[in-house]
Amino acid sequence: MDFVSDQDANGIGRYGRPTVALHWVVALTLIVAVVLGLTLGNTPEEASNRKDLFDWHRWVGVTVFALVLVRIVVRAFNRAPPPLASISSFQQWVAHFTHGSLYVLMVAAPLTGYLLSNRMGEAIVLFGSINLPPLLVGGCTEFCVNGQSTAGASRPVRKHNEHQETRRTRRTAVWPAGQLGVSSFSVQ
Repeated sequence: MDFVSDQDANGIGRYGRPTVALHWVVALTLIVAVVLGLTLGNTPEEASNRKDLFDWHRWVGVTVFALVLVRIVVRAFNRAPPPLASISSFQQWVAHFTHGSLYVLMVAAPLTGYLLSNRMGEAIVLFGSINLPPLLVGGCTEFCVNGQSTAGASRPVRKHNEHQETRRTRRTAVWPAGQLGVSSFSVQ
């Protein structure tokens, strides 16, 4: 099965069907993750389904991360089709830069979410049955979750938590939950 076909019917190089299918699966999974994230932002903290939404968001995030890693491996072992002759070198550079930036974001976003879940002490259980290990281990997990450290660094964590509570209160006062569909954003 070719991941990159040599040419299409018009003699133009193009990606093979498996690569195109993987591209669209990643794109659709990213859309689901964004929709779940925006839904979480508009869900009141006391809502009964909030934990389920977080779990689904985490599952989709881990799936995105795994699929992106597969895409990176496939791309590492299969060359891209050559660019069209009509595309200038500047446009090619911009395309490569944009493509690389998207990959950085597709790796960084799920990884950041995973680390934040670890920091909050939330277990990530993939599909309700597979426990994923925390990436933060030892003293860092203790410090990040409980705000305790032998170095006496709990004050910055406490200040951060107070700041977050202030932002949450201000956000609720400005945009009551559910109004305008933007209650997840805050005004500083």
